[in-house]
Amino acid sequence: MKKNLLIVLLVLVLLLGSEGRALTWMREIKQCTPEKLTEWAEMLQKLADEGGSFTAGGASAVRAEADRYDQILDPFGTEDR
Repeated sequence: MKKNLLIVLLVLVLLLGSEGRALTWMREIKQCTPEKLTEWAEMLQKLADEGGSFTAGGASAVRAEADRYDQILDPFGTEDR
């Protein structure tokens, strides 16, 4: 069991970039209960059915993909220069 947890921690460190972030993530996963999953079931089902996507980059990259989204949030009023 300890060997498996060590492997999981190592993988999380590689994915998340630090041991602290990996340990935090593992603690959050361990706090997940069946009741919490039941609360999230509708949202998780919608995500599974519809998928999810995002666009990363400058404002022009986001504008180029604007037709993919119902709403684009721009809290900082960004512009490409």
